[in-house]
Amino acid sequence: MKTFYWLVKREFWEHRGGFLWAPVITTAVVLVINILTVIAGEVIGSRHFDTNMMWQKLASANPDDIRKVGALLDVSALLPCFIVSLVLFFVLYSYCMKSLSSDRADRSILFWKSLPVSDLSTVLSKVFSAVIVAPVIAVIVSILGAIGMLLIFGINGALHGVGFGEVVWDLAHPGRIITSMAGLLPIYMIWMLPCVGWLMLCSAWSKGKVARWAIALPIGVGVIITWLGAMTNWFGS
Repeated sequence: MKTFYWLVKREFWEHRGGFLWAPVITTAVVLVINILTVIAGEVIGSRHFDTNMMWQKLASANPDDIRKVGALLDVSALLPCFIVSLVLFFVLYSYCMKSLSSDRADRSILFWKSLPVSDLSTVLSKVFSAVIVAPVIAVIVSILGAIGMLLIFGINGALHGVGFGEVVWDLAHPGRIITSMAGLLPIYMIWMLPCVGWLMLCSAWSKGKVARWAIALPIGVGVIITWLGAMTNWFGS
């Protein structure tokens, strides 16, 4: 078990940029853009309409409008999660394709084979890193990003006479957002397993042009199956 722990830690050390810093930097960029958008809205809004009055209208809004505002805040808070998920897709795609082929390319596989570590443990550590470690880090960073988005909205509302807690807790639903992210994580992991398995199989089997086999082969098989199905339906009719 200790050996497996160090194998996973080795994967994290070697791919810290993709596993950790890519989600962190992406979330930070989204938060900065959101802050700049709020500032721009304040500057532009002060010239064309009363932003303060817009916030104060929430006090007299009907329940349906309040629910719509809350839903808009929830979706806005999930924006870091959507973008981090997209970044994570490309990170894991690159990681899985190079996970086994890069060791052969730089001859580091000779060093790892000299250690008392089985090939099965090495492969499982890479699968564990792709399916569990990277998504868990991404979800934690996304939750922090969602909280940051709500804090920005809450501060903006407080500056216009709307209670900070009213914006963050009453209009938005941070508990629901966090629960949804954490609840979807196991489903995301299960959904990833076939994709990770296929990419790592191509990485282990192909001696070069891993992307060609990883993408072109499934597309080619799909085209052939679709063509055969269309021909069968055409002749059958």
